[in-house]
Amino acid sequence: MGASVQLLVRFTDCFKKSGGYAEMARVIIAEEIPSVEDVIEALLEDVNVGCVICFVGVVRGVSKKGVPVDHLHIELGEEGARVLEELVQEAESRFGIRAIVYHRCGILKPGERIGVFAVAAKHRQEGFAALRWLIDELKARVHSRWMEEVVKQR
Repeated sequence: MGASVQLLVRFTDCFKKSGGYAEMARVIIAEEIPSVEDVIEALLEDVNVGCVICFVGVVRGVSKKGVPVDHLHIELGEEGARVLEELVQEAESRFGIRAIVYHRCGILKPGERIGVFAVAAKHRQEGFAALRWLIDELKARVHSRWMEEVVKQR
């Protein structure tokens, strides 16, 4: 796994690096999720950034089939983190953006935040396109393998 991944850390540890974005972990599997403002600040070092677009994923209380959700069980581990790192690198290369992904693991109840996904771009068009692509690929490549939705028993 590359230096751009940190597993199960407190989010404040991710901002202690002094080398700027180039040395900052881009995928953080965390016990807690930072504020959106902290994530934005981490991406605003570059004067060429024209926008930062953020997405906060939240556990829904009702499944797509209309059944009440008890919790999500997410276990990414090193393999899941590696896939996330590849997605971030691909998004950066494909869209010319910078991205940071914070993702939680464990048992998450409805209303809890799953993750914060942020993209910094020169222009909003590539920023929105990159963020949408990143989230869609995350759902297809990561959540489909390492996330289980547990519904309430009737």
